[in-house]
Amino acid sequence: MKNNLLRSASYLMWMFLLVMSACKKSGNKVEDPSAKPGNDKPAQHAPKFPHGTATGPQTEKQIGPEGGTIAFPDGRMSMTIPAGALSGQTTFKIAVVSSTLPGTSGPVFRLSPENITFQKPVELTFNYTEEDFAGSAEDFLYLGYQDAEGYWHKIQKTELNKQNNTLKVKTTHFSDWAMLREFLLEVDKDLVSAGEKANIKVTWLDVDNEDNLFDLLLPVTEVLDANVVNWKLHGVGNISNKKSLEAIYTAPETVDKENEVTVEVTLKGVINKNDPREPGEDGIVILLAPIKIMPGEYFNWEISGEKFAGAGYAASVSNGQIFITGMHQNGSVSIGIKSMEAGTYSFGQDEEGKGGLLVVYGNKGYSSSYEKCDSGEDVFSDGYVNVESIGQVGGFIEGGFSATLYHYEKCEVTAKKARGNFRIRRAGM
Repeated sequence: MKNNLLRSASYLMWMFLLVMSACKKSGNKVEDPSAKPGNDKPAQHAPKFPHGTATGPQTEKQIGPEGGTIAFPDGRMSMTIPAGALSGQTTFKIAVVSSTLPGTSGPVFRLSPENITFQKPVELTFNYTEEDFAGSAEDFLYLGYQDAEGYWHKIQKTELNKQNNTLKVKTTHFSDWAMLREFLLEVDKDLVSAGEKANIKVTWLDVDNEDNLFDLLLPVTEVLDANVVNWKLHGVGNISNKKSLEAIYTAPETVDKENEVTVEVTLKGVINKNDPREPGEDGIVILLAPIKIMPGEYFNWEISGEKFAGAGYAASVSNGQIFITGMHQNGSVSIGIKSMEAGTYSFGQDEEGKGGLLVVYGNKGYSSSYEKCDSGEDVFSDGYVNVESIGQVGGFIEGGFSATLYHYEKCEVTAKKARGNFRIRRAGM
């Protein structure tokens, strides 16, 4: 009898370990996963991403045991070191680097020194604008960091303050930090003309649940069709209205004046009903994305959120270069690209395949590059100019730009975020 009991107990223990091992390997809870996006797909492990490269100015400040604050010049990000966190004087730096993770919003900041040890946590504060959650919502903004190995981590407990438009975390280490959008309504064209179409897709910045590593980020993945409740259109035109993670917006055949519509999608089974900043299965997510409809020619741009509509503009292609200019009574934009073909161009020296951008704003000139006083080193914007198409003479040159621009005076840098879109008839030369 005793041997039979031992054999039965051993068998039950073996079965228990086998089941536990299987659950651990699958990484999933024993529950119906149908309401969770991505759970019916093969498990993914969080990948490493290359670290970004320096693309803009940096700021530095010495802080000692008494504590202090260092802020980036444009006010987008700051860090506060409390009294008692340091044992001696330390030079802190904040620099802008390129983003290598899809789903980031705004600049990626590199904080240093990286190997410093704090005796108390320091506080990081990011200031966000409406542009940072365009196609998403404030509740889906988080802070994240990239570790030394290249993995990105999402800080689930990011403190969101909607009144002050800030995101805050406390940390004891430095690395590359950025704002992340958990859900995003991606629009391939946020500006269209008569009869044009825009493709829209819902994406989700997932985490790796294979080994319960719920802060390790995966690349942007697609929400399941089953999570889509419906699509809606607020404004003129029409939108495909099937329960799919992708939709197509079509502008009216006739456009007499500038207009804006809003595309809306409702998702289910992806967040917690009582706390939209936590994952769950009973909540609803509503995402909105604006699309602007423009007649004929236009050149619109924004500088630090202030909007301008060009009163005059010109575009031409000659001598191996593309020239685009927009004028307004309170400023202007000039773009030069050393190419004669459509494409996306980064900023650089006067060399083949590079672009340059100059904006007059507030009676000051802001450029896509500047030369440092102390070293003579050239610093180039992290942005781009995208030329979507180049028509024949009399046809249209279309595209847009997004860049951090710099006003450099007496060795002091002032940075402004700028973006714009253009559709201008090509002049003959």
